Amino acid sequence: MDYTFLDDAPDAFYVLDRQWRFVYINRRAEQLWGRTRDDLIGKVVWNVFPQAVGSQAYEEHQRAVRDGHPITFETLSPVLNRWIQCTISPYQTGLAVYFHDITAQKEAEHRSQLLQDIIEALSTALTLETVARVIVGKVREGLGGHTGSVNLLTDDGQSVRILRTADVAEEVFQQLKLAPVDDASRPDTDVLRTGQAVWIHNRDEYYARYPRLARALQAKTGTEALAVLPLLVSGHIIGVIFIGFPTPQSFGEEVQAFLTTVAHYCAQAVERVRLLESEQRAREQAERQSERLKRLHDVAAAISHALTFNDIVRVVVDEGFALLGAFRGAVGILSEDGAGLKVIGTYRLPSDISQQFAYLPLDAATPMTAAARTRQMVVFQSFEEYQQMFPELAAQIAATREVQSAIALPLLVQDRLIGSIGISFAQPQVFTQGDIEFSQILAQHIAEGLERVRLYELEAEARVARELAATNARLEAEIAARKLLEADLRANLEREKELNELKSRFISVVSHEFRTPMAVILSSSDLLRRYYDRMSDDQRAEHWERIKAHVNHLTRLLETVLGVGRTQVVGLEYHAAVVDLEALCRELVIEMQFIAQTHEIVFTSEGQCGQVVADRQLIGLMISNLLSNAMKYSPGAEQVHLRLTCASQEVVIQVQDAGIGIPEADLPYLFRPYFRAANAREISGTGIGLTLVREIVELHRGTITVETGAGTGTTVTVQLPAG
Repeated sequence: MDYTFLDDAPDAFYVLDRQWRFVYINRRAEQLWGRTRDDLIGKVVWNVFPQAVGSQAYEEHQRAVRDGHPITFETLSPVLNRWIQCTISPYQTGLAVYFHDITAQKEAEHRSQLLQDIIEALSTALTLETVARVIVGKVREGLGGHTGSVNLLTDDGQSVRILRTADVAEEVFQQLKLAPVDDASRPDTDVLRTGQAVWIHNRDEYYARYPRLARALQAKTGTEALAVLPLLVSGHIIGVIFIGFPTPQSFGEEVQAFLTTVAHYCAQAVERVRLLESEQRAREQAERQSERLKRLHDVAAAISHALTFNDIVRVVVDEGFALLGAFRGAVGILSEDGAGLKVIGTYRLPSDISQQFAYLPLDAATPMTAAARTRQMVVFQSFEEYQQMFPELAAQIAATREVQSAIALPLLVQDRLIGSIGISFAQPQVFTQGDIEFSQILAQHIAEGLERVRLYELEAEARVARELAATNARLEAEIAARKLLEADLRANLEREKELNELKSRFISVVSHEFRTPMAVILSSSDLLRRYYDRMSDDQRAEHWERIKAHVNHLTRLLETVLGVGRTQVVGLEYHAAVVDLEALCRELVIEMQFIAQTHEIVFTSEGQCGQVVADRQLIGLMISNLLSNAMKYSPGAEQVHLRLTCASQEVVIQVQDAGIGIPEADLPYLFRPYFRAANAREISGTGIGLTLVREIVELHRGTITVETGAGTGTTVTVQLPAG
């Protein structure tokens, strides 16, 4: 058969006879195998490629001959060391075989699955070490690398720290684990400075770009190629991933894109873990701080209950210093002459040292005296800082180095120095702002407690004298109080007598006030009973109206009396409603006019008074009382004026008469219950009408004023809010 038409086919093609000898080979197969057809035609395939014997391709060739059916399969070719897709078609005298290279497709599938595995593993990583282990392990192994690491910027951004390595000797790791960012001899620092990935394809390029690193490490690690990529979070570099390969690499676009994507997910995982760890640290710190504050509260409470210096020292030594995690501590108070500190308590300080430092002159070079002199906190966080600040004192403990860090704080009360405390630690410390503030709070409680005890002791010395003076003063006060009590009793007796007289007078007056209208009612009703059939309709109507008017008068009188009594007991009840004030005034004028036929009530109204918010019953009672008084106390006058003025915000009710007026001396008592002016005692009245009027005005949040003079008449003006 002529197969020459397949010479230029894109897939490799060859034909075998029944003895497994090559019958035909196209050009693509020649290219892939690197052998010519003249060299292969007539030879047995398994002799030419013995490495294929026993492989999947070998088995599939055997199966195709045995079954007589076409077979398509994918395999890693032992001849090409690449992935191929192969189709074997048996025919009468042999086999026709097509195959093509699918290595790129397989590598893409492998990278896709690898990326999925990496993303899944990173999503469950809870520590930076786990993130690094995923990257170093899976990426390194998946791409054929042999070394790897995740390198992160330090918190200050000045150095790079290797978080995780694989297949790197310990001495190499120690040599590389920390480097300044400005070190130009390393690819990871280059990436951190430039933000660009570094691709080293072979050993020559490695030695050319990073000669010092290559000379130091290449022979030990056998690295031929490097891939170093930045870890970016929101555009900021937080570190790099570093992969080393034992063979030269081309780093094609697919591999670069894959590693760039891996670096992206790695950066996200690192940032997520950092946030989780930061949250965990913050939560743990908050819990520690809460517990420490609770214990501080207990210490402060114990200090607040202490009554002597020894009590305070015992609390500070037993609880306060232990609360701070101190190795040793001391409390000193300012001496009486202010020249030094007298140490009144120590914590875990040997007796010989306690005796040596029982008194510290303020000019001595110690942390406690320095804090007292400067009134500032003194802090050193390492023994080296201790040596710099207090060389002589540090020299005394240089052999043992028992003290590695310390804090000394002044004890101040309202900016007045009373002493200082010193707190030392057996290990170097990094004092956070929270630690410093906590120490300051404890020092403040100690200072306030010591000051309180000092004041308490000073006070105790004068307590006896004060108590004696207080006893004398108390006796004098009791005598004076008895005298005042006697005076109050006498005054109360006088007021009681006056009140009884007022009540008697009130009962007499009210009885008189009730008799007159009752007599009129009885008289008119008797006349109607006896002479009803002899009277004309007008006469009968006149008697009925007289009865009605005096019944209304009695009703108002009762309302006045009951209103005052209710006001004195529980207060008037106010029921607000919209009232046509002008109509109400006209009704009251007609009613009052009939009773008091000797006076003419002149009513005038100005403004819109039909929508006033008030208590209709109380307002009516107030106006009736004012009109009744005006007519009662102006016997020689003919007219009484009632004026109503309504504006948008205010209502003014004014009652004016030309009667006897009110003496100036009686004005201060005008609204007092049962009070009668001196010139009105011969005129019937209860003395409670104006008291009730004032209560009604105040209930409506209004004001009442009186303009009067003896013999000149009286004008009462009430101003009420319109709404």
